[in-house]
Amino acid sequence: MRKSSGLMFCLLVLLASGTSPAIYPEKCASQKRAAAKSADGDMLETLLAAEKEFWEAWKNKEPEAFRSNVRDDGFFYGEYGMTPKAKIYEEMVQAVNSCTVNSYSLEDARVVSLDANTALLLYVAHQNATCGGEPVEPVMNGVSAYVKQDGRWINVMRSEVPAKNLHKASLSAEIPAASSR
Repeated sequence: MRKSSGLMFCLLVLLASGTSPAIYPEKCASQKRAAAKSADGDMLETLLAAEKEFWEAWKNKEPEAFRSNVRDDGFFYGEYGMTPKAKIYEEMVQAVNSCTVNSYSLEDARVVSLDANTALLLYVAHQNATCGGEPVEPVMNGVSAYVKQDGRWINVMRSEVPAKNLHKASLSAEIPAASSR
């Protein structure tokens, strides 16, 4: 019913605007794609801002973000396997004390919307930082899973791996543009 109501509304708007009946389906499909792209852009902006909270917390030596922005059953997945939230927080307390972050940037971000309340954020992170006096990997490929809970996007899984393809550390060519389901 909702699908036909949406189509009817679209057709009425097009008819009122004087658009030719022969292009109704194409025009409606185009408007639907534009609305989905806008929603994906909004989601990308929102999730990227949420992800940057972790990076800013690391840079500014504020580990509390790793407690308040990760769901209780959340975890980090990396080369040593899964690290639960409590351990993530402990490790970040140590990291903020031993690391100096000069700069970072998150680039080539993409969102994969799994449903209205679940999405993956993929990105390439460029970082200029040292931990324990040693330089960290300068380019990382990252992915985070977010769920919308109580009106707020919250992280349930984060993962970052060193980019082995430094000259090609870009998601642009490998991952299609964001899509909604």
